[in-house]
Amino acid sequence: MKPEAGRPEKRRAGACAWHPQERAVLDCARCGVAMCPECVSTIRGRDLCVDCARAWRRTRWMAAGVAFGLFAALAAVGALLMLSTFRTQRHEDQLAILERQVAADPENDVLRMQYVTQLTTAERWDDAIAELSRVIQRNPRNPLLFERMVRLCMRARRFEDALTWIQRELKKDPDAVNLLFLEGEAHYGLGARDAAEQSWLRAYSMAPSNGELALRLADLYVEDQRVADAQAVLAATLERMPDGRLRELVVARLAELRRQLPRQNPSAQ
Repeated sequence: MKPEAGRPEKRRAGACAWHPQERAVLDCARCGVAMCPECVSTIRGRDLCVDCARAWRRTRWMAAGVAFGLFAALAAVGALLMLSTFRTQRHEDQLAILERQVAADPENDVLRMQYVTQLTTAERWDDAIAELSRVIQRNPRNPLLFERMVRLCMRARRFEDALTWIQRELKKDPDAVNLLFLEGEAHYGLGARDAAEQSWLRAYSMAPSNGELALRLADLYVEDQRVADAQAVLAATLERMPDGRLRELVVARLAELRRQLPRQNPSAQ
């Protein structure tokens, strides 16, 4: 008859705690309870009772589970590190290949632009700007290259350089909405919030259905605690915007501001 763990019966002196009718032959090495031969479990040279043996096995299983979980986590981290190292190495290899190709064919602007992209990904800002400048020198009439340079300068947080490029192009086309938008971003990056607002408002006056401009202005107004102005510019834009994902974003932002407005200005009700 196997004992039921956790429920020792009343016993007479010298009897097994689990089987009172049986004489005890050993005491548990862990808890000291008396045991008959049927109740003894020898584990790693120690004689344990039913409860202690089960507790030992349960602890071992839990430890094994924890160890397995830790091993799996470490394996995952190791795999990610290896993948990251592989990608870094691969990226460095691509840079080296492109560098050799550009050196061999310096007039190939397609190759040079690929090189600019790789340098930008590697955050080698000086090299990326220098390479893009060389392409612009050979293609001075390509407005997309100037816009690429502006965005590159802003990614490098060189907002003054970005403004220099923008204002150079605005002299040629003072009403270029995309350049005015970028001018506002550069002013904002420099902390010149009023100048940023003026650039965006000028662009917005020429493109009142531009949802991206409206959202940017609304964000600026909210930062300045001008929730009513943010609501007004979004509402005006919605009257002109076509359907689409950007319109849905403007609708959602406007609804959020309408919920905020009473809390910001209770007297407006």
